Amino acid sequence: CRPVPRVHLSAELMKEAGWPVGPGVGLSYELTKAVSIRVGAGGEPERLSMGVGLTRAGWSIDYAAIHHTVLGMSYRVSLSRGLPRRKTISK
Repeated sequence: CRPVPRVHLSAELMKEAGWPVGPGVGLSYELTKAVSIRVGAGGEPERLSMGVGLTRAGWSIDYAAIHHTVLGMSYRVSLSRGLPRRKTISK
């Protein structure tokens, strides 16, 4: 089995107050270097999510819609800036 370029799979264990520890899984696909789409699901309580990420000039903006069986729909937006890469000097 070979890794699929531009596809990222993640897994987590999450603990919410009043609920047992539950699993989660997410999948991100880079359509281009600037655009990614994401989906995710989790249990205890059940959650489904989908979103999109845009990256340009070191800045990223991410948007996600999450359906939570207890809280209903919620939406998240984040803005982030990557740290500049360190320049290396070759000898």
